[in-house]
Amino acid sequence: MNKIVDSLKIKLKNNREQLKFSLVVTFIFGMICHAYMFFQDSFSHDSLNEFNADIYGNEWKIQLGRFAVPLYRMITRGNITLPWLIGVISLLWIALSVFIVIKAFDIKSRVLIVLTAGLFSTNIAVIATTATYIHDLDSNMFALLLSVIAFYMITRYKYGFLISIPFISLSMGLYQSYVSVTVVLVIIYIIKNLVDGTKFKEAFIRGVKSIVSIAMGAVLYFISYKSVLLLTGIEEAKDSYNSLDQMGFSGISELISTILYIYKTTIYNLLFPKSAISRNIILILIIVSALIAVIFIFLKVFDRKIGLLEVALVLFLLMILPIGLSTADILKGDTGHDLMRFSDCLLLFLFLLLTFKSSISLTKIKKAKGFVKQCGKCIVAVSVAVILFGNVLLANQIYLKKDLEQDSALSYFTRIVDRMDSFEDYDRKSTPVVFVGRADYFDENKVGFSNGYGIMGSTGNYALGAAGPSWFDRYFEYKLHYDIVTIENDELDYYKENEIVISMPSFPDEGCMQIIDGVLVVKLGDVSHTVEEG
Repeated sequence: MNKIVDSLKIKLKNNREQLKFSLVVTFIFGMICHAYMFFQDSFSHDSLNEFNADIYGNEWKIQLGRFAVPLYRMITRGNITLPWLIGVISLLWIALSVFIVIKAFDIKSRVLIVLTAGLFSTNIAVIATTATYIHDLDSNMFALLLSVIAFYMITRYKYGFLISIPFISLSMGLYQSYVSVTVVLVIIYIIKNLVDGTKFKEAFIRGVKSIVSIAMGAVLYFISYKSVLLLTGIEEAKDSYNSLDQMGFSGISELISTILYIYKTTIYNLLFPKSAISRNIILILIIVSALIAVIFIFLKVFDRKIGLLEVALVLFLLMILPIGLSTADILKGDTGHDLMRFSDCLLLFLFLLLTFKSSISLTKIKKAKGFVKQCGKCIVAVSVAVILFGNVLLANQIYLKKDLEQDSALSYFTRIVDRMDSFEDYDRKSTPVVFVGRADYFDENKVGFSNGYGIMGSTGNYALGAAGPSWFDRYFEYKLHYDIVTIENDELDYYKENEIVISMPSFPDEGCMQIIDGVLVVKLGDVSHTVEEG
């Protein structure tokens, strides 16, 4: 035991400066990008059900297969959503992930460490989670850390592919989508090694071990999940868009069509990522960075340092990279949420690696050696920096919009409460209430937030969006301090399809509230906007 402790002390001492630098730059990026949401409350959508997770959220997490989340919350920060604490913990997990990645790839350049920290802390998944699902941010980032540790074990130790299995399983038990981070980092690691001279056989064996590790991690995850269901008596969620029963394929043709569809959409997402900067500018920066990375690979081939088999394997890995980026999406059968797209940022990390870390001797063009290397590094670094700047702007635009949503919801429902109190035959202690439809969307061409549209939870114009009854129950309880009696979620369809409700005018017009079958129906807007809670 003492030997292990002494070994850890030595490693910590040797890596102290890199660890400290990773922490500092990650926290700087994180605060610039996300402090708006870390230091205020912005409970909306799912947050309303998980603000007090021990009552409303933990069971749902287990039903969805995220069985490790309740345990994680109990050990770390409790069940109440505290944005500032969640923010600090999340940035800590991201910083440790950055540190492990730079150690795995032997990165010493401070510029590259800064850009890597920026990619990890300002990407679309972190933004989308912070905007509307901040209650999940720290557990998702811990899932990221576990996936990165699994990658490190696979690539650094002879039997690391076995040690990584529980890390992959636990990561999936927090949020299944982050397994794609392990997949993509392994692909990038093998590409990088092949470019730097690793032989085909060694790379191929590492790839096979990685596949075994990830597959066994998934098996252990499913065994663990079923065991938790058995021990707790909780039933698995069924027929929800994000439940595990939606995974799988009916046949080969469906699998092939899904893969082709995901190739198309994944490549589109990579070329046209959401940003506050013009999509054409971002497209140019990404294409230029990709071309420079390809040139660096070509120069290695030109210098006769990569064999044909190795070139073929590099091309194959680049071809399957979109599948790696969308691992969870492939299993689910669609392109999923922005919450699931953390690994997209790793494409830019690959470009950075191929320009900053690929050793090019250029024996046939020695005079151009320094110029080519420095120009390539500079152009890719500046391109990524501009993209990161766009991410920061986008995040704060979305957070401002979420803040406006919160204010508009408070004003909107305060007026509704006043109308409900004056409604004849309504008793808030005994009369059930159902809210049907929702207010119209903001006109995205009018309000100036068009760059933020499409981010999860940002398209509505108030904090409940397409809410089910339990969301309204929590909103009235927590935000308005006004207890109401709501119907069950599964009763909502009856009122959505009721002809009387469909013909009713929407709030604030006269007649927007009616007692139907002993229930006060409040029509907020077009009934077709209301969807079942997911």
